[in-house]
Amino acid sequence: MIVQNFRSDRFFSAEQQKRLSELMSIWRTARDRGETLPLDRQAELDNLVQAAIGRTSDFSLNRCLFTYANWVS
Repeated sequence: MIVQNFRSDRFFSAEQQKRLSELMSIWRTARDRGETLPLDRQAELDNLVQAAIGRTSDFSLNRCLFTYANWVS
């Protein structure tokens, strides 16, 4: 299950979220037309997606570490 958190935080800024949303909209339009994004926009989208995935991993890891730290103390 994937839970999306659309609030900005120290892992993924509001600016990054806004740009990811914009690029996803552009990507969907291109996809629906049978087109692809220009290479520079696709690279930017790929980087933001990777950052979002990393943010989720970082957030999950921090939460696990926090839970563990509280459990052992």
